[in-house]
Amino acid sequence: MHVIFDVCIDSWMADPKLLNFQYMWNVLMKVIPFTLWALAAGFLVTFFLSPMCELIFGNIMIFLLKRRMRRENTLREGSNNASH
Repeated sequence: MHVIFDVCIDSWMADPKLLNFQYMWNVLMKVIPFTLWALAAGFLVTFFLSPMCELIFGNIMIFLLKRRMRRENTLREGSNNASH
């Protein structure tokens, strides 16, 4: 955002007549909505990816937990496995 703003302001700084609040306000009225749209798009992507990652990694963690509990239960029941 700084790059876009600096490109627009450099021409104003060269000519003092153009150094005007109205021009700066016009640029801000275009930059701020695009920034908010980009922020909203980021939140939307996070909204969709977060549950998907939770399902994928949650299922992996549940699988690993069940496997560990199954191993511990077989040891507890008397199965002496040296590879554990």
